[in-house]
Amino acid sequence: TRVDAVVNSQLVGPEIGARWDLGGSRLRLTTYGKLGALVNTQRISLGASNYAGRATALQEQHTKISPMIDIGLQSEFPLLQQLPLVNKMPGLRDGLFKVGYSYTAVWMMQRPASSITWADPMPVIDDDPQRWHMHGWNIGLNWNW
Repeated sequence: TRVDAVVNSQLVGPEIGARWDLGGSRLRLTTYGKLGALVNTQRISLGASNYAGRATALQEQHTKISPMIDIGLQSEFPLLQQLPLVNKMPGLRDGLFKVGYSYTAVWMMQRPASSITWADPMPVIDDDPQRWHMHGWNIGLNWNW
């Protein structure tokens, strides 16, 4: 038995946000926040083979308004100037170390695993939107020329 669920989402719409920079050229803290109301067009496909001895292929398309939030925090500071040997290398010693965190969430998103209702005799598409999110850390170097 094999069941495949695929969800393709296209998000488009207005966003509004703000950014704050605190500090100077040697130490800086940057934060931002964005809110959006996105038109979410989703195509959901469900295929099953050898499920109760049968095969099926279903497809649906839905359009919704999905709220979105995107926030982040980033810091720049002269860490490389404090490290032995690195502070002697031209180019590296002039860079600012950058570390940050970002979080993005979109509500009213269809997830492949939750788009299946296990029914008898065949599975069917379940339109049960949930929150989708991602977050991550970033690090890098910044040089101002």
